[in-house]
Amino acid sequence: MMGGCGSMMSFTICGREFDADRGDTTVEAGSIEQWTLGDASPMDHPVHLHVWPMQIVESDGRAPDTAIWQDVVKVPAHGQVQVRSERPG
Repeated sequence: MMGGCGSMMSFTICGREFDADRGDTTVEAGSIEQWTLGDASPMDHPVHLHVWPMQIVESDGRAPDTAIWQDVVKVPAHGQVQVRSERPG
C-alpha cells in the first residue's frame, strides 16, 4: 500500500498509484474481501475505508486471539496487516 522513497511517499493499490477517480475493481454487494495492507515506509500508517469496518485477520504474521473489528487499522512501519471486510447487500 505505501512505499517510502527519500522524503516522498507513494500510495498504491495492487501496485498502481492511487487515483480517486479510477475504479480498479467491481465488488458484488454481500461479498467478503480479504486485503493485505503493506507499509514499506519508516513510520506506522493508519488505514480507514470510510464506510466499512475491517476484521483483523493477521498482523505481521500473527493472528489475533479473538475476532477484532476496527474502523481504523494501524499498519506498522515495514510491516503488513491482513483484513477482511464485507460489503453490505
